[in-house]
Amino acid sequence: MQNKKKILHIILRSSYDGASVLPVRVIRHLPEYDHKIVSIFKGALFEETEEEINYDHLIESSEIDKYSKTKILSFLIFLLKNKFDIIHYHCGGVSLLFLSLLFRKNAKIIHHIHSGVISGDNNAKDISVFHKLLYKILDKKTIKIACAEHVYDFYRKNINSGDEIFLVKNAVEKINELNKKQVYGIGYLGRITKEKGINIVFDLINNKKKLPSRLNYYLKGDVNLAVAEFDRFRNSYNNYYSEPSLDVDDFFSKVDILLFPSIASEALPLVVLEAVSHNVAVVLVKDKWSVEIFGESYPFYINETNKVNSIIEMINKYYQSRELRDGIISLYRQINDKYNFQKMIESLIKIYNENSASK
Repeated sequence: MQNKKKILHIILRSSYDGASVLPVRVIRHLPEYDHKIVSIFKGALFEETEEEINYDHLIESSEIDKYSKTKILSFLIFLLKNKFDIIHYHCGGVSLLFLSLLFRKNAKIIHHIHSGVISGDNNAKDISVFHKLLYKILDKKTIKIACAEHVYDFYRKNINSGDEIFLVKNAVEKINELNKKQVYGIGYLGRITKEKGINIVFDLINNKKKLPSRLNYYLKGDVNLAVAEFDRFRNSYNNYYSEPSLDVDDFFSKVDILLFPSIASEALPLVVLEAVSHNVAVVLVKDKWSVEIFGESYPFYINETNKVNSIIEMINKYYQSRELRDGIISLYRQINDKYNFQKMIESLIKIYNENSASK
């Protein structure tokens, strides 16, 4: 019997963000490979996983800034002790990617770009000259995967205009809920942090008198707030909160509308595709990534000059207009067809088979 190809998936922290969750979903559908997930920093993602996933973390902490130097040494030791056919790199940043290249032991390196600006800095809107130079050096030694069209275009414009990068669009498994009944709930799912627009969600809840009285509110995700903001969250919004989970079906069964007012440099957020798959309307900012999914004339883009009031107006219109809700259902059918989970898996299989240490 032929030995399975050994694939290492590297994530920064085992939290519930897309770059960490995607490898878990991929592994479930690719049993023909011997997968291992290594998280540099400890998180809660794998504590709930019932099935056996070959997983390990290198640092017994989730405090990335505190142990930024320790991560280099810990990862280096891990690489020296282990050998793989493919190293599938899901992190942002370049330091660990460089280490992977230097100590790969003939493994092929797949650089999976999950960030809108390649570097993984959610607060950046562009890539620095320094990082551009580093990625140009790395470009010749890695297999690149862009998870969205605008990421693909950004890479080709800034790093390499050739065809040495694969476009493998993020996707989620399809949930056939096109006849989902109204449940009068709105929610936020994702990292509870400033860059994801959580303060806008808080302000919306503070103005709930302007919304239908029967609405329920739900917050779910990793909490990552400064001390003062965390105290505000704990004192005022904790009643709406639940711990993050890999299983999002229960959350989406409780909401008609997902709030996603992120101002980060997104690539193609899985949570948004999950909402579409569950026929849950998404209220979000208009940016390259959101236009890529929903088009230019999507009716639930947030007005940047008056964010909270524009969200209130959109929520009220949603519940008042059957025509609006039917239009969203029609649009979501098209989006579900465009972001095809099986096509994503088949593309990854092809890349894995064509690129391994044995080649």
